[in-house]
Amino acid sequence: MTHHDSDKDTGKPLPFHGVLLWRGILGMAFGFVMVFWPREELAPSLLVLPVAQVDWLLLGYLVLNAVLLILQARSPHLPAGCSMIVWGQVIVTLPGILFLVVAEQAGQLVAAISVWALLHGLLEAWLWRTLRERYRGASDFLIAGGIHLFLALVLFINPAMQPLAILGFTGAAALMTGVVFVLGAITARKRLKAQAAAEN
Repeated sequence: MTHHDSDKDTGKPLPFHGVLLWRGILGMAFGFVMVFWPREELAPSLLVLPVAQVDWLLLGYLVLNAVLLILQARSPHLPAGCSMIVWGQVIVTLPGILFLVVAEQAGQLVAAISVWALLHGLLEAWLWRTLRERYRGASDFLIAGGIHLFLALVLFINPAMQPLAILGFTGAAALMTGVVFVLGAITARKRLKAQAAAEN
């Protein structure tokens, strides 16, 4: 086994697990809000949400996610070459936020979230590709990227999706990504503590 292969198998835990934990908590919180947010019942089998409510919920999620991405991009623990990718995620969030600010119809929500999810997912996959040789747990970014790309695909092929469904799929994606990041951050923290204990 070469030294390169050994590093790939026994890479260090992710050192910026703190921000990932908060990103995970945000995703899980948004997912639960989506589940329990009150709906308007028009008929026994029909629940709906106004476009404005969904718009503000999605807008809040994207803004908070952008704030956490800025913190991640500025983290001194972020490896060289990765900061640009994370800043890219911040940048692609801005058009989504602007589109949501002016959105008045469900189709505009679909457009805003689908384009954001596509670009965000591609950048998550790029981050995984950059980190995979050096750090354990880098696959969390690949999983998160895949979830967002799937969300983008679902929205692209359903341009007439109703606001409740948009919120449901986006919330499900956020919840799954949140679970991945929370578990990954906890695992990385445990590994770092174990390494510190072994060195002492």
